[in-house]
Amino acid sequence: MTASLDVSSRIFQLAIDDLTAHPDYEPVFRIYVMDVHDGSDPATFDLYVGYTGRRPLERIRTHQSRSGTASRHFRNGTHSAGEWRPDLNPCDTAFVTNEMALVAEGIVADHLAAQGLRVYSDRLGKGGVA
Repeated sequence: MTASLDVSSRIFQLAIDDLTAHPDYEPVFRIYVMDVHDGSDPATFDLYVGYTGRRPLERIRTHQSRSGTASRHFRNGTHSAGEWRPDLNPCDTAFVTNEMALVAEGIVADHLAAQGLRVYSDRLGKGGVA
C-alpha cells in the first residue's frame, strides 16, 4: 500500500468513526492545504495545512485578505497566503467534530512533511493524536 493510500485510508476511517459516533450531526469540518509565500530568507515553510468549518476556498480567501480571523502568520504580514492545493490533500472528506478534523490535519501535515515538503500546521508532529 502506498503512503498516500494509507494516509487516505486513515483519514477516511476517522471520518467514518466520527460520523458513527455523532449520527445526528452534519459533517462540516474540512482539511485544506495551500501554498504560502514567505517573506523571510530563507523561507520557513511553503505549505500551510489547516481545517475549517467553511468551504476551504472561503477560509483561504480569509487568509489572503489578512483579516482579523486569518491565521496569525498571514495577519502579521510575514507570510502571504497563496493558492489552494487540493492536489496535496490525500483525502477530501468532512468531519462532524473539530477534534477529529484536528487529528486529520496533523496526519496530513505529517504526511507532507515526511515527503520533504516544508509545512506549517498547528498540528505538525501530532498526527493521529487528539
